[in-house]
Amino acid sequence: MPDSLFREFRAGLLAVAPLLVGVIPFGMIYGVLALSQGLSPAAALAMSTILFAGSA
Repeated sequence: MPDSLFREFRAGLLAVAPLLVGVIPFGMIYGVLALSQGLSPAAALAMSTILFAGSA
């Protein structure tokens, strides 16, 4: 990866990092609730992906 692309990638990661403080806990809560209701990990992931794409 060229140095300029790496710097841009790193800058993007640093820009998104503060959002992870709020996103990760909600993702973990969703995963625990989905699994506790009997969904398989694949079904929970698919449902999360479809719902997120539909809301975006």
